[in-house]
Amino acid sequence: MFERFTEKARRVIFFARYEASQYGSSVIDTEHLLLGLVREDKEFVWRFLDCGAAAVRTEVEKSITRGARIATSVEMPLSEDAKRILNLAMDESDRLGHRHVGTEHILVGMLLVEESMAARVLAAQGVNPRVVREELARPVGYEVKPRPSAAAQQVLDGFLAALRDLTGSEISQYFSPNAQVIDSKGHLWQGRTGQLAEAVFAPYSKRDVQYVVESCERGVSDSLVSNVLWRNITVPGQSGRLIHRMTILMGQNQPGDWAIFFLQVTPVVIS
Repeated sequence: MFERFTEKARRVIFFARYEASQYGSSVIDTEHLLLGLVREDKEFVWRFLDCGAAAVRTEVEKSITRGARIATSVEMPLSEDAKRILNLAMDESDRLGHRHVGTEHILVGMLLVEESMAARVLAAQGVNPRVVREELARPVGYEVKPRPSAAAQQVLDGFLAALRDLTGSEISQYFSPNAQVIDSKGHLWQGRTGQLAEAVFAPYSKRDVQYVVESCERGVSDSLVSNVLWRNITVPGQSGRLIHRMTILMGQNQPGDWAIFFLQVTPVVIS
């Protein structure tokens, strides 16, 4: 059955077998396949999920009862729904004209078995079967950048909106307690403080100031790096209107809890 499966896809099944044994299940079920998938393919997590692997495990554990661990040497069959997922993965590969069956095809199989726990967890995390299928149908070599998590995007959007309103308490809530901020003059600010609003971010609340998010991409260790370009900036003691680039590094204090860990403002040019 698994001749066409890639090495990564086979490891998903291997890890699913391990997950089932750790939770004391007598069969490899859909939730174990999902846990195996997020364990094996970190790229999958960033491309399609609005959370991290730890959040997926938390959601799964809300719906299962942990039993006594089973030795990995014990034979363990696939559940009927798990078999359906793997068969649908092969069907999806055939539909797309692919020779291999990879983790991405297994993902589609999970989404198509809508009544399964795996499908319910994925749906709760905002995974859309149509979006996944559209990406899989793109030509070979098409570069797909991981989309930002919806939770991370919400924090970024909220922070930028708070800057425009210059509300100190609202601005500080977007920062991690030990955040570092380097302002446009190169001064370092340590920690989450309301002073940042007036001392650092006041120039960005003016009526004619405009900004555009240039990029928002994955960094190392599940971080998110965004670059925001600000125009028509005026700074006391400096003449002319400036352009600043704000680099924002975001991470998770805990699964799903995004915050700004580092922010640096770099003057670009005087217009």
